[in-house]
Amino acid sequence: VDLGLVYDIRLGPASQPGVVVEMTLTTPHCPRAEEIMANARRAVEAQPGAGPVDVRLVWDPPWTPYRMAEPLKTTLGLPAEEPAPLPSSASGLVARLRSLFERIVPG
Repeated sequence: VDLGLVYDIRLGPASQPGVVVEMTLTTPHCPRAEEIMANARRAVEAQPGAGPVDVRLVWDPPWTPYRMAEPLKTTLGLPAEEPAPLPSSASGLVARLRSLFERIVPG
């Protein structure tokens, strides 16, 4: 299943040979984060000539369901196009609501 978590795979510089993988998770609180990253590392290490593998967790750009493979998006019934981002005034409201929610529901 391709969730679109891998953002970039590149060879390291000559001074540090190997492979660099930049990937994200669907949420910073993912309970399977270590397992997912270890699986990514093992998959790359299994390739002939890969050498050392550096898996880097990144959060920018944020993951959305629209990063998933097309067949998966179709199966889940997502629209073909990602909805436009909220206007900045709405984003401010979302941030205030998120802050309020975090105070009400700790952790």
